[in-house]
Amino acid sequence: MTFSFGISEIQRHDAVDLEDFWLTARTGSGADEARFSIWLRAPEEVEEDFIDPIAFSNGYFRRVPGSNPGRLLHALKNALAVQGTVTAATREDILPFEFIFMGPPAERDPEGGFSDEPGDWILTKLFLADGHIEIFFNFNLATGEAEFVPKAPEYADIFVRELSKILW
Repeated sequence: MTFSFGISEIQRHDAVDLEDFWLTARTGSGADEARFSIWLRAPEEVEEDFIDPIAFSNGYFRRVPGSNPGRLLHALKNALAVQGTVTAATREDILPFEFIFMGPPAERDPEGGFSDEPGDWILTKLFLADGHIEIFFNFNLATGEAEFVPKAPEYADIFVRELSKILW
């Protein structure tokens, strides 16, 4: 269960060894184009894990006015096998989350996963809905590719409803 989409960088800010990222996500084109912004704040410190260094921080999804979310929500529902309602009852301008950078940028392996080799893919895990949802958000600024991958299938429904808060 993976949802792939395009991504471009709006701005980057160097902060010690890691950087803030401000990104625009988009799917579709013309009148059917859906867009939203993603801000990832550079962590203040990196903790040494027994496998790889990881860094905790926070960020948010932000609404982009003029976006058409209908097709995006339909594509998310299909790609992530969402069973329930995809539209949230409330609308927000910003949807905050906590996240971790999962080590240095990695290379995608032929099977679709990620190798230990250095590469262009930045791997993160987002925690939304007060930590009740875990979603991997992986992105490659060199190719303009990004993806959402729920940690477990049961997170997909809640993730799509949460994200819909900033899409409308």
